[in-house]
Amino acid sequence: MIGRMQRTLIVALAWGLAACGSSRPPAPEAPRRSAKEAKDEARGLIDEAYRVMRSGTPTDMMGLLAPDLFFVGPGPADVGLDRAAVLELAGGLVDDRKKHKLKSFGLELFAGPDGRTAYAFDQLEYDGVAFAVTAVAAEVDGIWRLTTIEVARAISSRKLDTAVAPDPLPKWRPTDDHDAAHAEAPREMLEAIALAADDLDDRLRQYGRSDDAAFVGPSPDEVSLGGKAIGKRWKKRAPRWTVGEVVAGASPDGALVWVVASASKIEQPDDRDDDRDRDRGRKRKRRPEPEPAPEPVEAAPATGGPPRRLFAIYRDDGGEAGWDLAVLHEAVVVAR
Repeated sequence: MIGRMQRTLIVALAWGLAACGSSRPPAPEAPRRSAKEAKDEARGLIDEAYRVMRSGTPTDMMGLLAPDLFFVGPGPADVGLDRAAVLELAGGLVDDRKKHKLKSFGLELFAGPDGRTAYAFDQLEYDGVAFAVTAVAAEVDGIWRLTTIEVARAISSRKLDTAVAPDPLPKWRPTDDHDAAHAEAPREMLEAIALAADDLDDRLRQYGRSDDAAFVGPSPDEVSLGGKAIGKRWKKRAPRWTVGEVVAGASPDGALVWVVASASKIEQPDDRDDDRDRDRGRKRKRRPEPEPAPEPVEAAPATGGPPRRLFAIYRDDGGEAGWDLAVLHEAVVVAR
């Protein structure tokens, strides 16, 4: 958990600097909404997105996505910095001449602290290929839209060494538009992901004991839900990563922060014999075995560890505890 006093000082300084450079008064704080409303709005967006994916017409997704959507896909260079780039990428991957099969195996939805944001993760099968998806949604200028999406291939634990190194993350920061879907992420959150990646004790402290805390691994159905289940899963041996480049943003209200990081997994002597117990804490539908991932075409990073991407979501419920790690998604990158 990240100290609230440090965040308060950062926010106060930011407001002070803004006030010195502008005579425009700050916008009034929007009233809170219920968690149920937020989850219903996010579910509606995701259900419609799945319908569009089945129909094979990515352009129909436009009304569901924020104009400044941040997207990370399964390929090394699949990073989109706005809605237009994402739709162009989808148009090159999805055949709009036929219908597609999509199955959802475990959608989990969570409301943000003020009921104006939400986040979700799911395990999918799309035309026989397994994927894991993590997403953030928010009410932007009065309209709910998906603002941040990560899509990763989910591959068998026996095929994880086929992962390739991702391309460098782009330079990115939120716009100053009044209807922007992203705000600036506190610097402390970039430091938090590096600490969580390398140190298990710090990672578990950041998770706290919330029943909503989640870890999503790189293999199909590799999900742990709840701080207690996560701690039990990693009691004997836990994954560790070294973090490289980091890109981050916050929800418009600043209550959720997402972080994308290039990383290398620190291998342990018995990693190859790991049976990757699936401690999910809930019943899930059975799914067929995924197709094997393609052979690697790039070498691993210079650190020597298997390349990974980490996608994390932090939330601040407004209490003294400060920021909690809500979701950590470890993803592999595959060649297309």
